[in-house]
Amino acid sequence: MSKKPFILSCMVVLLILTFGGCGKQNKQYGYIPMFDKLTWGMSLQEVVNTLQLTTQNAKIIEPKENSAYTIVRLSDAYEAYGMKGIVNLLITDGELNTQDEHSYPVNALSAVVLQYDDFDADTLKANMEKELGKPKSDKTENSGEVITWKSKDRISSLSKSEQKKLYAYCEELEARGNKNLSPKEKSAINKITLTITKDGKKAVITYYGDWAVYINYSRNLQK
Repeated sequence: MSKKPFILSCMVVLLILTFGGCGKQNKQYGYIPMFDKLTWGMSLQEVVNTLQLTTQNAKIIEPKENSAYTIVRLSDAYEAYGMKGIVNLLITDGELNTQDEHSYPVNALSAVVLQYDDFDADTLKANMEKELGKPKSDKTENSGEVITWKSKDRISSLSKSEQKKLYAYCEELEARGNKNLSPKEKSAINKITLTITKDGKKAVITYYGDWAVYINYSRNLQK
């Protein structure tokens, strides 16, 4: 057998493994934040640039005294699940310390909230179930009915190296006093909830970044 075809075959396999590994490292896990171009953990400026936001099509609401979020509210109603609502992008407040490799996620896109005032509850539920599948839970709380969909991606979906980095990142944050940061392999990456008020007049869909925020944020810190 000629050495040249063998060498060429080895190079092809090496390239596949190399680029395949890179793709895995940059993969976005769980539910994306409603807009295809957005990724969890983006900074306020990245969100503004990506969605081409201006004072004409969005309003930035600075965090109040007891709030940990800067809110970016889109001016135009956005249609999702067959109905139009108002979009709020929640970005954790604070300034990133680029010298700190274990900074808690600050200035990071962490949730997307869609508010409905004019809607049909049964139709909205049906449309969401059609797109997202059967919900994980449906229960009544003080705020009203809460329906939850959990992502199919779990912590175990991450590559071994990413799991290791995530665990190390969370352990360091816990050592600094942040609690409840122990990802389990079976834990869903993130979730989407639908909350309908008791009087049935308002509905809120919330996309939670959850572990996807920590995954992307820790990636950025290591660049």
